Amino acid sequence: MMDEKRFEEIMEGIGRKIEGLQRSFDIQQKVVSDMAGSINDIRSSVTSISNDVRGLANRVATIESTQEKVTDDLSNVRADVTRNESEINSIQQALLANDFVIYGLPPEVNNSHIKEILTNIGTQLNEEISSSMLKSCFARHNKNKTSTLIVGSFLESGRKERILRRLKERRNPINCDDILTLAGASKWRGKQISIKNQLTKYSQNLLSLARERNQGRFEFIWESEGRILMKKNNTSKPIQITSIDQLANIFNQHK
Repeated sequence: MMDEKRFEEIMEGIGRKIEGLQRSFDIQQKVVSDMAGSINDIRSSVTSISNDVRGLANRVATIESTQEKVTDDLSNVRADVTRNESEINSIQQALLANDFVIYGLPPEVNNSHIKEILTNIGTQLNEEISSSMLKSCFARHNKNKTSTLIVGSFLESGRKERILRRLKERRNPINCDDILTLAGASKWRGKQISIKNQLTKYSQNLLSLARERNQGRFEFIWESEGRILMKKNNTSKPIQITSIDQLANIFNQHK
């Protein structure tokens, strides 16, 4: 039979074990509680980050929408500018309806030679040309000063067209020595002159760009009555070029 002392020792041991278990349980409870708090903090952080991400996504969407609107607005502005440039150029070109340019003259030519040159061109074309028919006329060098141009404007509407038509109908070109006697310009003997419509700078640029960027797409590129025209071949219809954007679109369609 177990004595009373031994019983008390056993009960004390059991009590200590229970106390140890209770402490372990309390510690685990605290750890679990701390983990739950951390999890809640993490959940709060994730929720906050999610909200921030949604906010950023909304801002990005707003920025993209604004960019699209700005791009559309810029495209519309560009189209308006192109249309206005084309309309202004048409008006300016119409003001040059009676104006002409003579190309291919020696650099020694100056204003003192204009009367002789115009008179002789008229003789070659069987079309009278005199100073009294002109509103203005002057000689100037080209950019490189390698030749001279004569720029003039007729008072009478239609006279320039008659001259250009006669020139087109003429079988043989007009050469420098047909219209000019000039000492020191013998090397220009036999060199052909040309008479063209006076173009605005905008139209000159269009014509130059069309020829530079053509790359064989169109067989014919020319100017007629101040208009810039292109034809794919002999059987196709001419296309009038009125803007740089239109020219780029046409070349993109005919790569």
